[in-house]
Amino acid sequence: MTSNSHARRTVLGSIAATVAGLAGCTDRNPGPGAGDPFEEANINDESVVVKLASNTDVDRINLISPNGSSVGSKKVVSGETRVEFELGRSYTPGSYDIVGEPAGEISLQIQPNLRIQEIGVGGNHLERMPDSLGNTQDVEALVAVKNTGNGPNSITGLIFDGEIPNPTEDVKESDSKSGIYDASGGGGELDHVTVSGGEKKVLYSSTLPFSTSAEGKDCESLPDRGSLEIEIETSVGESPVSAEYTIRYSSSDPSGDCTMEIGEKQE
Repeated sequence: MTSNSHARRTVLGSIAATVAGLAGCTDRNPGPGAGDPFEEANINDESVVVKLASNTDVDRINLISPNGSSVGSKKVVSGETRVEFELGRSYTPGSYDIVGEPAGEISLQIQPNLRIQEIGVGGNHLERMPDSLGNTQDVEALVAVKNTGNGPNSITGLIFDGEIPNPTEDVKESDSKSGIYDASGGGGELDHVTVSGGEKKVLYSSTLPFSTSAEGKDCESLPDRGSLEIEIETSVGESPVSAEYTIRYSSSDPSGDCTMEIGEKQE
């Protein structure tokens, strides 16, 4: 569980109070200890957490998205110092305004940044593959991803393409298939995997991308060197996250089985 804080206080309230005081239009006295009601706002997993000053007189807090729509409004119970808003899986990245009633405002920048860090052929990393994959461990893939932003992002599709034995573009065309193996459940597919800000996760394929038998191929039908393209569909952001790696094939086995080695990421 990670959090990333940012508390940028606006000066609008103080400017308005100063102008009103100079004009003699108000006799309100905020009293000792009054001031900005917000201590900070941060992201905690898939929620926006607002921390309030202990002496705050805020009655309600509103969370406003970058496009101006309301994400939510919460009444503040007397003595409460923490209010939480659920972002959900699909949200708009950008600057969110947290507005108190009757006064107080801060902004929080929310931005995921999901990156593919590693891809491996299961047969080369059997010690890292789930035992529940059984005899398909060697032809599945492991993919390490990291979210270097502060906003959560959910992976909804894991797609392999390029010069590989069994491209899995059918995942892209399906609304019900993710291509992500459910390692914790011991089988089947996960609908999605959420990666919080600052978090790293390892995904496993369920689509046999390195299986030559799935498409009736053998090692001789594959190039000595080719390219492997991986694409990750996400719930936040208009474009999928993608990366390209080199892949090499060789065989010294009369049966035609391949040795596959993934090279460096192509920038």
